[in-house]
Amino acid sequence: MPDFQIIHDAHAALIEAVRLSTKPGAQPIPISLVSVQPNREAQLVIFDGTKHAAQDVAERLRLAADMIDSHSDQGRAPPKTSSTAN
Repeated sequence: MPDFQIIHDAHAALIEAVRLSTKPGAQPIPISLVSVQPNREAQLVIFDGTKHAAQDVAERLRLAADMIDSHSDQGRAPPKTSSTAN
């Protein structure tokens, strides 16, 4: 499955970028969300399950969704770089 290898490689690059830009004391969870089909139900959520519990990832995704919704309600796009991780 070469398509999934491309996704895996891209996520690995994200992990490295997060590692390089993480401030001391921060606890980021690199998450990739990939649409693999045109419908909303066909999403891959990629994260390291050996380091991060699925429940923690789900909570951070909910917080991120709330942030996006709040910015959308204000009629503007969310900031290009932001983090809900502290």
